[in-house]
Amino acid sequence: MVQALARRVRVTILYATETGRSQTLAQKLCNVFSTAFNPKVQRMDEYDIANLEHETLLLVVASTFGNGDPPENGEAFAELLIAMTHPDSPTSQSRSYKARFNSLSEDDFKAFQDSVSEGAGQLRTGPLASVRFGVFGLGSRAYPHFCAFARAVDTRLQELGGERLVALGEGDELCGQEDLFRDWARISFQAACESFCIEGAVDMATRTDTDSSPDTPGGWSPDTCRISVVAEGPELATDRGRSWVPDPRLPPCTVSQALTHLLDITSPPSPDLLQLLATLNSDPQQQQRLITLGQGVVEYEQWRWAGPSLAEVLEEFPATRVPAALLLLHLPLLQPRYYSVSSCPLTHPAELHLTVAVVEYRAQGGSGPLRHGVCSSWLDRISPGDLVCCYIRRAPLFRLPDDPRVPCVLVGPGTGVAPFRGFWQQRLFEIQHRGQAPCPMTLVFGCRRSDQDHIYREEMLEARDMGVFSEVCTAYSRDQNTKVYVQDVLRDRLAEHLYRSLHTLRGHLYVCGDVTMAQDVSRVVQEILAAQGGLSLGQAAAYITGLKEENRYHEDIFGVTLRTREVTTRVRSTSFTRWQEAKAGAGSV
Repeated sequence: MVQALARRVRVTILYATETGRSQTLAQKLCNVFSTAFNPKVQRMDEYDIANLEHETLLLVVASTFGNGDPPENGEAFAELLIAMTHPDSPTSQSRSYKARFNSLSEDDFKAFQDSVSEGAGQLRTGPLASVRFGVFGLGSRAYPHFCAFARAVDTRLQELGGERLVALGEGDELCGQEDLFRDWARISFQAACESFCIEGAVDMATRTDTDSSPDTPGGWSPDTCRISVVAEGPELATDRGRSWVPDPRLPPCTVSQALTHLLDITSPPSPDLLQLLATLNSDPQQQQRLITLGQGVVEYEQWRWAGPSLAEVLEEFPATRVPAALLLLHLPLLQPRYYSVSSCPLTHPAELHLTVAVVEYRAQGGSGPLRHGVCSSWLDRISPGDLVCCYIRRAPLFRLPDDPRVPCVLVGPGTGVAPFRGFWQQRLFEIQHRGQAPCPMTLVFGCRRSDQDHIYREEMLEARDMGVFSEVCTAYSRDQNTKVYVQDVLRDRLAEHLYRSLHTLRGHLYVCGDVTMAQDVSRVVQEILAAQGGLSLGQAAAYITGLKEENRYHEDIFGVTLRTREVTTRVRSTSFTRWQEAKAGAGSV
């Protein structure tokens, strides 16, 4: 068996992930390619990039985190990949992936991709000239830089001489991601078989349906998984052929502890899990409905958008009898929730402050069941002295400049003011305890009503009076007939000041809040730069790209919030259209 695998073409599958989704898809891709190749799955931060030029076939599955960034376990790979040199490449091509892609529109990216492809159409040279590759990106069009990291990896591999085996695949979490990945995996497998002259390979669909590994939904069986009781507590064990071994996915705990603290029971079940539930349902009509949803196509996406939780799914399909071991093995792990730290360690050395809006809403457009934010509601319920499990995810570029004389403009409506509270606490400490001169900082804060949700009002005013802020500007969207937002304050009151701070004094702009606000602010900043600097909008966009490259335009962006749900619904409609177009293209291959 080992000798047979050694004769097969080696395939390296790299993934970068924040939530585990890319890892799951990378493993599925491995299952597909294992029928005819010798694949190996590795996380990006565990891969030695020195091996890159020796790869035969490289497949990458990568998500994009936040505002176009790589996942944390992909950061080092991104830096090293961009730093690799090609003897014929201009210096500009080695700029950071962020500067190259995060300010590009969809049309701009297509044009850039075409220009790279034209240059690679000639005789391929470079360090990766012998490498074939394919990339699949995961992202959300609710964010401004959709699949930016995957796009950066894909074009950079080609710039370095690699041969693209299959076109870049992209899956939107808002609609059709699983279906698009299946199509991309099928096309990639077929292209690889043709490229390496492999005939008679097992059909991909047959392989994924018949894979008997207990790590995949198709491999579930009551005889391969069980819950056992040990001295420390119960643990999940799986049958690996010879003996029962503990499953590393979960630590020893009770089923109740796992469902309460470790597993995600609120997100809509995946198509794979629905297929499993179908095999455990005794009602023919319910079973057929589960099978249909488990195909992961249009009907599933429409059903998923209502956001049914696991409990609601079991209520909808009451003839389903689910063993506890199946839930422990196949429910997704509960993912961490990220909040900006809203305190300064100089001021509060033994404390960590958060600014959290407690989420509560009714699903299905307000007519469905009441939903609570998983983490925000839990934080709202805990008592002083309770243990909170957390860790720090560093954001080394989102910090104040070392020189306190550099002007800074801070834009943070609502809970977006969180990191700026740490900023003003730092500057206030430096003024009071280190004799620092007053700082040229401007704060732009927004909320609905001045008398209801202007959080930290007293602290802001005290910081202003102590010289931390030269000005505190507020935008109350509901205090008057005409709504006023933070971007309106920038345009109407701070245009000259913003341009002078960024252009003449080489200052910094910080933006924190939800994705819709950040996009609106970016457009207004572009308009201000164009008007004040005598630039075209295109030139102003390039100027913003330069600010980001110099780390003088900083963004800390939240995902979808209740206020952006309407916007996301419109984006999802666009995603649905693109999904169907991609399906049509995949069907014609």
